[in-house]
Amino acid sequence: MKKTFFIILLLALPLLFGYPETIKLKSGKIVESTIVERTDSYIKVDIAGIPITYYLDDIENIDGVSISKERKETSLSQTTGIESSSTDIDTDQIHKILKHLGYPESTWPAIEQELTVFLAKIDFPRLKKEAAQVKSNPEQLKNFISGVGRFIEREGCRDTQFPHPLIKLLVISLGTEDILQVIDNSLISPQEKERFRKELLSCSAVSQLGSIILKLLDIKIKVAFTPEHVFNCIPLDVRQMLFIDFFNQVFAIVDINSYYNIEGKYMILKEEYRLPSDRINEIVRQWVSKSAAPNSPKELLPCFYSNIYITDDYAATPSIYTNSAKIYTEANGNYDRAIADCNKAIEINPNDAVAYYNRGSVYPDKGNYNQAIADFNKAIEINPDYAKAYANQGIAYARNGNYDKAIANFIKAIEINPNDASGYYNRGVAYFGKDDFDKAWEDVHKAESLGYEVIPEFLEELKKASGREK
Repeated sequence: MKKTFFIILLLALPLLFGYPETIKLKSGKIVESTIVERTDSYIKVDIAGIPITYYLDDIENIDGVSISKERKETSLSQTTGIESSSTDIDTDQIHKILKHLGYPESTWPAIEQELTVFLAKIDFPRLKKEAAQVKSNPEQLKNFISGVGRFIEREGCRDTQFPHPLIKLLVISLGTEDILQVIDNSLISPQEKERFRKELLSCSAVSQLGSIILKLLDIKIKVAFTPEHVFNCIPLDVRQMLFIDFFNQVFAIVDINSYYNIEGKYMILKEEYRLPSDRINEIVRQWVSKSAAPNSPKELLPCFYSNIYITDDYAATPSIYTNSAKIYTEANGNYDRAIADCNKAIEINPNDAVAYYNRGSVYPDKGNYNQAIADFNKAIEINPDYAKAYANQGIAYARNGNYDKAIANFIKAIEINPNDASGYYNRGVAYFGKDDFDKAWEDVHKAESLGYEVIPEFLEELKKASGREK
């Protein structure tokens, strides 16, 4: 009886689990597996009991059937159950927005298709009516936009491991090649690859999507940049501003005059509202893990928004370009392409301190320290509180043999960020270059106490030079 049951079970297996399909990826890789889930944007396959997601944009064909042909033959109403006209979107308006954001015309159809599907799910006509009703009330507007943010989160737009196809398109469509493939094909470590993917697919891409949606809702929106972040915002009056951070899911009305000073073109958080770096790290960890949230602007602002430049535009495009420049530099050493992407960012936003900083960080790899120093100067002129720009300019001065200017830069960087171990270490190296071994030892020892891992050989040499060798 058991033997008969076992034979029946074996015969039933193909019916229970389906037949394997041959999936050919655009990279040339062939995957033989069973499709266990299929949507209009991705498939999931079962490989040794582990579900793996492949996005249709990355697939050439399945069992010889072209994905592009299949998509073309499948109308929007078939894939979503909603007629495309019900999204009530002016195609010309979408094209106008994409053109303004710098997307080549050849990329518009693919972005428009994914965007239309996305907006159909959100019930765009209803959303547009609600937006018109709440525009004049700041609190209602904040609550309305936070609802849009919750939808963006539910749709997986903040998922950097398995990127939403629309988010992916908003990133890769700006370049002449798939920047995600550049990462995957590079020789850097898996951890570095994952870090770069997160940088590309996080705040700048999600803010770009937020800008598009809010523009289509006729809400006047701007983009704000920090040295490490980008988000949307709406000026409400001369004092108040609505911070709209779709990636961090922060929606807050902030009294700008109470919390910020204006320095250069940046708003700098007042000293009394700054927090120690260890407290900031703790709050951010809790925020990311959703175990706790900042309970007031006094805790929220120092974590994400201590140093802000607010543009007159709604494009997060410059930030996408500066991210790709960083990747071209660090992932495959394509310095010319990195500089070209920084140039594009600066062309769109001449006040983008991060673009000047990133470009300045590339020039030393080409042996051009003077141009690097000039770019860091520009970044500091735009953002006088830019600690990393001071530090990197100090490194450029040191490599050029100008240790006095290098030390002055490191002093300024440490003044802005007293807990930055690398600032002390770099200043110590500059003092070592001046043969001031006692000060070099003090700085290097301070860097070690802050967790900096000093090269053992350098530490031994410094001990000898400063007379501290046992």
